[in-house]
Amino acid sequence: MRSFLLSSALFWLDRYHADGLRVDAVASMLYLDYSRRPVSGSRTYTEDARISMRSSSCAALNASVYEHHPSVQTFAEESTAWPMVSRPT
Repeated sequence: MRSFLLSSALFWLDRYHADGLRVDAVASMLYLDYSRRPVSGSRTYTEDARISMRSSSCAALNASVYEHHPSVQTFAEESTAWPMVSRPT
C-alpha cells in the first residue's frame, strides 16, 4: 500500500505538475479495523502498533512529497480528528 501511495503521489506531481494532493479516507490507513468487529483468527495488533504502522505511511508520503516537491501542499481527509496528519515531517 505504501509503495502504491508514494508512487502515485509522485506520478501526479511529476507528470501533471499538481501543486497539492488530497488523500481521502486517511482513517482507513490509520485504523486497521476500519470500525469493524474483530474476525476470529485474524491477525491483531496492539493499538500502538496500529498507530505506528499507519501514521508512518502518512509520514513517508509527506517526506517523499516534500523532498521532491517542497512547494507542494498535502491535505488529508481524516474524519476522526487525528491531529496534524499532513504536516511536513
